[in-house]
This record gives sequence, C-alpha cells and structure tokens, in this order.
Amino acid sequence: GGLGVAKSAYIGANLDVTGTGTVRSTTTASSSAVGDAALSTAGGLGVADNAMIAGTVVVEDTTPSTSITTGSVTTAGGLGVALNTWIGGTANVAGATTSQGILTVSDATGSTATTDGALVVGGGAGIAENVFIGGSVDIATALVVDTTSTLTGAVGIASVVTVSDATDATDASTGSINTDGGLGVAKSAYIGANLDVTGTGTVRSTTTASSSAVGDAALSTAGGLGVADNAMIAGTVVVEDTTPSTSITTGSVTTAGGLGVALNTWIGGTANVASATT
Repeated sequence: GGLGVAKSAYIGANLDVTGTGTVRSTTTASSSAVGDAALSTAGGLGVADNAMIAGTVVVEDTTPSTSITTGSVTTAGGLGVALNTWIGGTANVAGATTSQGILTVSDATGSTATTDGALVVGGGAGIAENVFIGGSVDIATALVVDTTSTLTGAVGIASVVTVSDATDATDASTGSINTDGGLGVAKSAYIGANLDVTGTGTVRSTTTASSSAVGDAALSTAGGLGVADNAMIAGTVVVEDTTPSTSITTGSVTTAGGLGVALNTWIGGTANVASATT
C-alpha cells in the first residue's frame, strides 16, 4: 500500500518513482535561496520532459556567455518569450534576427566608426521601409540606394559618391542629382554635356588669375564663345588669330555694326575704308 511519513525521511541512495506516480510537495513555501524552497536539491536537476514553473526562475550563476553553448542558461533549441526581455550586457546573435514589433535601443552612445555606437552590425542591414536618422550619416564605402531617399540632416561621406542613374537634366528639378538649394564644390567639376544657367543666375569666377594664354585664365573655353548680349571686359582683349582681312566680313576680328574707339588706334597693315571717311 502507501507510505505515510509524519516527519523527515532520509534516503541514502536513489528514489525511483515508477508507473503513473508523481513526486509532489504540498507546501507553498516560496524560494529566496537554493535550500529553502518547497522542493530543492543540493545537486543538479534533470528533467526529461516539460517543466512547468508558475513562479519566477532565478539563476544565481554568473558565468558569462561567449558562445551559444556557454553561460548561466543555455538551450539546445529555441527560446520563446511572450513579454519583454531585458539584457544587461551585450546581445550577440549568430543567426538571423526577426522582430515582429518595435525594436528600441535606449543606449545613447554615439558612433564614430563602424565598430561603435548604440547598435553595431558586423554585416549589412536590409531595411524595407523608411529610415530616419537624427544625426549625421558617415559612409566609409559605397552607398547604393535603389529608391527615393529623403535626408533632412547633414550627410558626411568620406569616400567617392557614384550615381549610376543616367537620367539627363532638362531643368533644375530633373536629372540623376538635383538639389533645392545651392551646390558647393571645393575642387574641380567636370561636366560631360551642357551647363545651363537659367533664371537670374550668373556664371562667375571669383579668382583674379590674369590670362597670358588661352587656358590659364579665370574663365576659359576650348571651343568658341557666344554672347547674345553685351560683354564687359575690364582688361585687355588679345586675339591670337592671324587671319588677314580682305573684306568687312573677314579677319581676326569682325563686327556687323560699328566700332567705337575712345583713344588711339594703331593698324600694322593696310586700312581699307569702303565708304566715306570723316
């Protein structure tokens, strides 16, 4: 039959419970230390099937985790947590991480390199929706953007920016790159096609370099120069072309209108006047 023991029972070897029997403790003593609970063991605990614990599980061991097989608590399978999880140290994820809710990082450490900051990723980051960044964005290598991006703050890029989109510009709001404000370039700018300045804008060179040859002036062109309105030149005009003049439409300098000269004129060759001279 059964066995009733009114006081303590000490078993020096194994206690085996077979059949459909269970080991139960009817006391409701809570546990604040290893030895004062309703059921306690001075050694380990092995459970071949599920363990249902209605209270809190406290692990006093402080072994840090350096891999998936080390630490105070390890599991060979997955871990399901229905509510919040707080991790006081670093969280290392060796595989993919999927978050179905909001992921909030309250640490405010700023980032000065790819290896520091509140969130550090050793690989890439794939983001399907919008990204809002309250501080600067520093990109140490290539940036590839497959869709429209809006940046409201400063962007610092330490490497080359390459735009593979080949959309041509037909006005100030089209093209591969367009800006609502100005554009500042500290060094040379090379434009493979046309440069159109519209509105009330002007093309200005603030350098005061004088010109002793075609290519060393503050403003120079390897081709021709067309001016639809007045041209004001405060310095000397030098024409290197030596084409002689045989009519009013030939020569190094020709004009369809008149020529006004306020001071002396010196002509090294013949002066031919087709009409009256006053």
